[in-house]
Amino acid sequence: MLKPWLLAGWMVLMSGAAWADITLYQDANFQGRAQSTSGEVSDLRDIGFNDRVSSIIVRGGRWVACSDAHFRGQCVSLAPGGYPSLSEMGLNDRLSSVRPESNGWGDGAWQDGGEHAIDLYEHNNFRGRSLDASQGLADLSQANFNDRVSSVVIRRGQWELCSDADFRGRCITVGPGQYPDLSRWNLNDTLSSVRPVRRRGFWGD
Repeated sequence: MLKPWLLAGWMVLMSGAAWADITLYQDANFQGRAQSTSGEVSDLRDIGFNDRVSSIIVRGGRWVACSDAHFRGQCVSLAPGGYPSLSEMGLNDRLSSVRPESNGWGDGAWQDGGEHAIDLYEHNNFRGRSLDASQGLADLSQANFNDRVSSVVIRRGQWELCSDADFRGRCITVGPGQYPDLSRWNLNDTLSSVRPVRRRGFWGD
């Protein structure tokens, strides 16, 4: 039997009320005022939804949702499905921009002239064994680092960090900075793949 929140999400979809790629809801569990879009919104103030989103339904494609305008701050990558509460992501009533995900990942290594750089650490606060994963890795077990990452330093660019290999499972997108404890996103010792991401329209798109 479907959980109540999942059933509610599917009822909204099937009702025809949310045929765009993503729908934002002012309240948890897909309640309150709703706004749908199939394209990027770089500042949710433009549609009267800045810092007001509590739940989301993604109908098609992966989407990036960020705490700051212009896709900055803390970002998460959302696969198709229902997200009845953004609290567990630390983003309830904090979203300021959303866009379809475009990561430029093809076969082989990422070629971007050194625009992305990331270091993974085995323990909190950048201690223990480290790994320079700046080329991206679809499976951290290849480097004997699967489910062992507890802190991260992103030196350049935006990065997607995922709990499963091949960029599946729970994913977040974060920019340059030092992240001493991945527990804040429930990703401590669960990372299995990392890759650079880019904004739609960059590098010749």
